This record gives sequence, structure tokens and C-alpha cells, in this order.
Amino acid sequence: MDSHQSVDDDDHPFLIAYNMAMSMMLPAVLKAAIELKLFDIIEREGKGMMSPSQIASHIPISPYPNLTLKLDRMLRLLASHSLLTCSLQTDDDERSYGLSPAGKYFVSNFKEAILDEGSDLFKKIHGKYSSLYHYLETSDGAELRKDFHISMTDLSIMQMEKVLEAYQGFEGISTLIDVGGSNGMCLNMILSKYPSIKAINFDLPQVVQHAPSYPGIEHVGGNMLESIPKGADAIMLKHVCHNWEDAKCLEFLKNCYEALEEKGKVIVIDLITPEVPDSSTGSNHVSSLDNFMFFTPGGRERTLREFQFLCKSAAFSNFHLACTFYSVYGVMEFHK
Repeated sequence: MDSHQSVDDDDHPFLIAYNMAMSMMLPAVLKAAIELKLFDIIEREGKGMMSPSQIASHIPISPYPNLTLKLDRMLRLLASHSLLTCSLQTDDDERSYGLSPAGKYFVSNFKEAILDEGSDLFKKIHGKYSSLYHYLETSDGAELRKDFHISMTDLSIMQMEKVLEAYQGFEGISTLIDVGGSNGMCLNMILSKYPSIKAINFDLPQVVQHAPSYPGIEHVGGNMLESIPKGADAIMLKHVCHNWEDAKCLEFLKNCYEALEEKGKVIVIDLITPEVPDSSTGSNHVSSLDNFMFFTPGGRERTLREFQFLCKSAAFSNFHLACTFYSVYGVMEFHK
């Protein structure tokens, strides 16, 4: 792996506070695990350790391609809270899980996101809304939409401050496109340090039409799954990949590749899931957010190797982990 710069330790107050805000995920996953009898399966069948695919074979439903992945995400969260043990099998790169002492927990509707291949957990709970983002666009979601955008803006400010502290890769960029850049605030922070950059904030038309005017930033409406403005030597994807399954990620990453100038790069800022979870604050944090992504169909956090897979599959020539911050957030470069 490339050497990279890291700022802050695992017990940074940001992670501790964020974990408290996400504290509902552990009991939800625990209840689902009990109803799915995951602990029982491991104890009965595992003879010590079991892989997610082995566990899936003992759940009485028709198997589907993403079942093993969903189980692995649940099990990683449980392992990060010391409710399971975990090791990485070097022969097949699959994690194996064993039991550690745990209490008794009860059932919840969270299991529906695991058992149903096409399940949208938010739709199951709220009925008429197809997704969390659909709900946020309606009059019923107006109050939550306001709070959601405020919280996302505050989070972005804190995270971009760390990115600008640790990452030197904006130096020398001529044109930078922020794909999914919302109101352009992140670009504005970047330009405050690198004012020579020409910046394009690219998001859905209904998003950019409400974006404030910033010096040096052009707002452009469009759909990243269709095309991305051409001519930039750098494209930024900040917390975009985690909203999408691999197939959709490859669609917009290939569009990024086509839009970039020769020798250009995509700057991916996202959480990086540890290959083997532990009880650290960072591991708790990323596992909780990964399970929260069950509320967005296809959304999930990824390991470093999974990002490397996306990079290679989208035809980029080189992958580089440039830096990390808050121990589990990474800035990665996909080079054309």
C-alpha cells in the first residue's frame, strides 16, 4: 500500500460525537441478528469460526447475490463492539466470525433489509415514499430536509477542514469539478486556499438552482449517471460512492474517466472500512454508518481493496491513498 499522511487519532472528539449520533444502529443490528439466529448458527455450525457465506447457507430463505455482503456488514458492526471475533482468511480474502460473550436481545424490523433482496428499509417503514431522499423532497419531509441539510453542511465543513490540512493534491489543479457538490460550499473552502483553480459545482438541476453565488465557481446542472462536463484535470467525489452499489459507481466513474483530461485524476473522499473490525472508535464509527446505509438501496461503505477494485474496473491506471483523517476517512486518487 502507498504511504500516506494521517491526521488525528482514533479517539478524536469528532468520531466520538458522531458515534453517539449513530448509536441507534447497534441495537437495531443486534435485534436483527437475534431474530435471524446468527449467534445460534455460529455456535451450532461454526466449530469456532464461520464465513458470511457459510452463515447465509443456514438462513431459511432463497439465497440472492447480496445476502452474503449484507450479513458481512452486520457482522462487522457486531465485531467492532466485541460481540463477535473476526479474522481474515488469507486463502480467499473472506472474513470469518466467531462468538464472544453476548447478552440477550430481541427482534426488530431491521431484519427486512437483510432478508429481502430488493428491500428498501425506508419504504417498508414509511410506505408511500420510495426512499429517504424521495421523502426529503416532499412537503412531509420539509422539516427533516432542513435539519438534514444543516447537519450535512456542518459535517462537510468539519471534514473539509481536515482534508485541506492533510491533502496536498489540490496544488497545481487547473479545473476542478465537484460531482454531487450540492450548494458549492466545499469548493468555496478549497478556493479559499487555492484561488487559482477554476471550479465547477455539478449536481442535479433542482439542487444547483438554489445554490448561492461564489466567486470563481460555476454551477452546472446535470446527471452524473448520464454525463459529466468535460475538460477538467480533476474531479472530486466526496461521499458519493457510499450512496451507490458497485454497478452504479462504475457508471459515474466511467463518465468521470471520459470527462477528464489526459493524466487527470478523480479525488474520492469517503469512509474506508477496516478489513478486520476491532473495538476502536473508528471501527465502531464506520460499521455503524455502513449499517445505516441499509436505508439507501445499494448504499454501503467500502474497504480499501473494494475502492481499488472500483478504480481498476473503471479503467483508471493507478490508485493512490493520499491521506487519512479521523482514522477512517480517506482521500484517494484514481489516476487516468
